[in-house]
This record gives sequence, structure tokens and C-alpha cells, in this order.
Amino acid sequence: MKINVVGIGCKEGEITLNGLKAVKNCGKVVARSNVLRGLVTLDNEGVSYDSFDNIYETTENFDELNSNIARELEQLAKTHGEIAYVVDGSGTFDKAVALCNDVEIVFFPTLTKGATSHGKQGGGSAVVEISAYDLVDTRNIAGILAKSVYVFDVDSLEIATNVKLKLSKIIDDEDEIIFVKGDIQKPMSLYELDWEREFDENTGVYFTIKETLDKKIFNFTDLLNIMDRLRGDGGCPWDREQTHESLRMCVLEEAYEVAEAIDLNSPEKLCEEVGDVMLQTVHHAKIAEDMGDFDIVDVITELCQKLIDRHTHIFGKDIAVTCVEALATWETNKEKLKGHQTTMMAVNDVPKILPSIIYAEKIAKKIARTGFDFSKISQIYDKIQEEFAELQEAVTNNTNIEEELGDLFFAVANLSRMLGMNGELALTKTSQKFIARFSGMVDIIDAEKIDMNALTEAQWEDIYAKSKNALKI
Repeated sequence: MKINVVGIGCKEGEITLNGLKAVKNCGKVVARSNVLRGLVTLDNEGVSYDSFDNIYETTENFDELNSNIARELEQLAKTHGEIAYVVDGSGTFDKAVALCNDVEIVFFPTLTKGATSHGKQGGGSAVVEISAYDLVDTRNIAGILAKSVYVFDVDSLEIATNVKLKLSKIIDDEDEIIFVKGDIQKPMSLYELDWEREFDENTGVYFTIKETLDKKIFNFTDLLNIMDRLRGDGGCPWDREQTHESLRMCVLEEAYEVAEAIDLNSPEKLCEEVGDVMLQTVHHAKIAEDMGDFDIVDVITELCQKLIDRHTHIFGKDIAVTCVEALATWETNKEKLKGHQTTMMAVNDVPKILPSIIYAEKIAKKIARTGFDFSKISQIYDKIQEEFAELQEAVTNNTNIEEELGDLFFAVANLSRMLGMNGELALTKTSQKFIARFSGMVDIIDAEKIDMNALTEAQWEDIYAKSKNALKI
């Protein structure tokens, strides 16, 4: 089964000779739509064709449209063996083709929708072309790397308004754009784009992106370029002197600040802190690159390969329907890929720098898989009481206090694990609760003009109870 994707450009005569030959040699020809201007060439050549206009009329969004066209293309290829699918522009941007499965795809490209615009604008630098319908995805906006951009498929007032709003994240409203409609090119400010009232499939917008320091929106390449500048000759003295070791605490601090932003339920703060963590990643990658160890491409490659290898229920033949099954598949693949042939290898691989409660829960969880675990919750209750009694005895005898205290903490961490709770988070919340209650106590003491240093134990308890009750209201 074979689909010949033939681009017919945006007007008569732009189809290539090879493309026209491919169309004439196919017994079945179908156009994406009957309104394509380039179809005039096929009409003049006496080529008969059908279209998918009926699918346009019965679908409500473009995702569904492209999916339905893809399925129809597959069926036509299966029925006829080889077909020609005629699309506007170069043919290489068609979303329906990208969704086709189990069929050979051969492209016969021609001029892109922005080719004419590029030539008239000077065309010296690389020009990125992007469909107006792809601008809804922020990643596509941030991913624009070239200095010159042509947005095609601005085929309605609604789409033009959307393009204006999206591009306002990249350039200023007063910046000049070139409104392109067929052979007509009209300079205007971005804010004037949806003042136009006539749009069709050949309408587009050409604009240039500012230099890095003047940009309104940046992409990952900009971040790498900025780091290169900071670490390069004539860069920032502080950034140039940093090492993996000097930035060690920065990584930890930034990670905790991300966690705090999550706890605060603050999207603005989370956005900032996630960026700070990304900065640490890029900085360490640049340091390693300077040392000849690895670079950011190696980091991303390693990460992508890890995600593929551990999600064998997505990218392989394993099956995981539930979250529990998916996690089990992940853990199995993780142990296999890390070469953990024994439980002790897995236990020893747990980072010892983790917060103590998390560390205790992780190693206990790995060891529990061997069968060495409490069979019921009452056993861990007994264990906690046992460890508490041993701690009391140690305190009385003033021996092994640290060891016995650690044993008690470990038993409580095991209880947290068995309850399916996050012990670290639970203790953090309790600490914050205690701070709030003590803050309330201070307010009471200040309001009643009490001398804090003169308070008795009973008075402290009374004020604590008042603060606690006030916070419950």
C-alpha cells in the first residue's frame, strides 16, 4: 500500500513535473479539498479527482478532521494499492499524512506556502514555516529558532486573531509584519492583523524575531546560548568559576524551593523555581562540556532513552493498565537496566544524601520485596513500643541514646511506609502546624502584655491550648 503525497503549491503551475507524473500514473487521486487553487493545473491536464470536503463538513475540530482523513487515506490505499493525495503548499506539512499507519508514504514536494514571501523579503537567512493551527501549542512558539518566520494557513478572521494573540508573546504589538495574501504583500503592525477582512488558504504572515536580548519569549536554545556567554571568554566571573562541587548545595536548595512552591499551590512561584532547577541542569552540563565529560545533548539523550526503556508498556510489548501495574513495570525495568542482580545492590544504590525519613522508607520498601517485612500493622505498633522502651532505658543509663533514637525513627518510618503515607511530608506539615500554633501563642502573649520569661509551665500549656483552639475555628 502506497500514498503519493503531491504538493501543488498555492496557485496554478507550481506542481513539479514529477508530482504531476505521479498523479497521472495513479488510478485513484484525492485532493484534501476542492478549493485548492493549484488544482487548476490538474483540471487543465484532464485529471479526475475526488476530495475530502465531505469530511470537512462533518467534523468539528482539526484533530478529528486529520484523524478521519488519515483513516480514509489508509482505506483508499488498501483498496487501490497506490493512490495520489494532493495537498496545497509543499505537501510536507500535512497533518493527516503524519497520522497514517502501515502504509508507505512518498512525497513529491513543491514550493512551500511561504516560498514566494521569502524571496520578496530578501530570503538571505533561514526561514521557519509554521501553520497558524500549530501556534495553539506554546512549544511550537518557543521552538521558533530562526530569525525569519512565515505563518501560513491564516485562512479566517478567527485564526488571524489567534495568530495575533500568540505572536504578541514573541514580538511587540507595534512591530512590523508582512501580511501575505496570494501575490499581495502588505506591511502593517501586528495589532492591525485582524483588521483585515479577507482571508483564504493562501493567506499568511511574515515577521522577523528580535535578537536574544530584545526577545519577549525565549526557547531552550536561547538558554544554552546565554549559559555559553556566561561561561565563555569575557563572561561572568562567578559563573566561570563554578564547579560541580560548588553548585552542589544550589541543586538541593532549588529542588526544595520547587517543593515549597508546590506546597504553597503557587503556579507563579512554581514556574520560577522549576526554571531555577533547569538552570542548575544547564550549568552542570556546561561545566561537564568544558571538562570534556558530557554535554546537554548527552543529558537529554540519556533521559529520553531512560523514559523509553522503562516504559515498555508504552514503547514495548509489556502491558500495564493500572497505575500500580505501570509502576511495577517501571521498577522492574529500572532494576534490570541498572544491573541490580540482588536486593543489596538495589539497596546500596539508594542515595545516602536523601532526607533521613525518605531514605529509611526507600530502603525498607526495597528490602520488603524479599518477604522480610511485617505481615500486619499491629506488629509495627509493637515494634514502635519496643523501640520506645529501649530508648527510655538508654536515656536512663545514658548509653546508646543516638542509636536507640534512630531505631525508633526507623520503626516510625516503617509505619509510614506501611500506611502508604509520605513520612517526610507528614513531619513537614506537623512542623508547620507547630510554628503556626506558636505564632498564635506569641500573639496572645503580646495582646495580654505577659512577660514570656515569667510564664510557668501550666501557663504555657494554657496559652498553647488557646492558640490551638483558635486555629481550629
